[in-house]
Amino acid sequence: MINTFDYSSLHESFVNTKPFHHAVMDNFFDEETALTLSHEFPDYNSDLWYVYNNPLEKKKTCFPCCRQIKLSQNILIHKN
Repeated sequence: MINTFDYSSLHESFVNTKPFHHAVMDNFFDEETALTLSHEFPDYNSDLWYVYNNPLEKKKTCFPCCRQIKLSQNILIHKN
């Protein structure tokens, strides 16, 4: 489901990036999982999203709609 990575290299990359710390993990999921999630994920214009549109924030979030997201996405969202 999730590909393995050289975590020491990721850490090194994370602490040495500019202008802020970040890491890029290409091919994080195997192709089958990525395609499954892509097909199940709600469309950007779906009514499942909660929309924040006020002077402080303009964004969409899936919470509290997570109960309506398919099982494979919920497992990934809540997996430790």
